Amino acid sequence: MDVEAAAVECAIVPIVVRKCRFDKLELGKLQAIQPGGKPIKQHRDRDAAWHEVTQQLDRVIKEFKARNPKRFGPEFPLPGI
Repeated sequence: MDVEAAAVECAIVPIVVRKCRFDKLELGKLQAIQPGGKPIKQHRDRDAAWHEVTQQLDRVIKEFKARNPKRFGPEFPLPGI
């Protein structure tokens, strides 16, 4: 299954932890989570960077649920989101 086809069935959210050539990979076509535009490891306060990652993931999950209401209706709640 290619990246575009997978996006219909699931949400693929790359998180850049270390500096890499992410853009050269197949997943490089997707919007990655990079707090402040930097990999997690390059942040002075990594806890704050991971906190930002969780906030962005919450947003992605909320948007995904809105696009797929039949799959994620009231019978399948996601805690805290």
